[in-house]
Amino acid sequence: MKLVDTINNERSIVELYLSDDGSEVIERKCLTENRCKEYSYPLNQYFSKSGVSRALKNKIAIAMAE
Repeated sequence: MKLVDTINNERSIVELYLSDDGSEVIERKCLTENRCKEYSYPLNQYFSKSGVSRALKNKIAIAMAE
């Protein structure tokens, strides 16, 4: 997995990873009290989410090219 971005929210930290084959985005959310949850999305489904910024899409594209 390649780390794509880290997002620091008020109540959580979100780490975004790209799978080794580039087909999935893995989202690891770390919440208060040491609780962490992990979500996997196919790449096209993740890109269709409304909250994904152009800058984040560009970071994922760059990680895919490496």
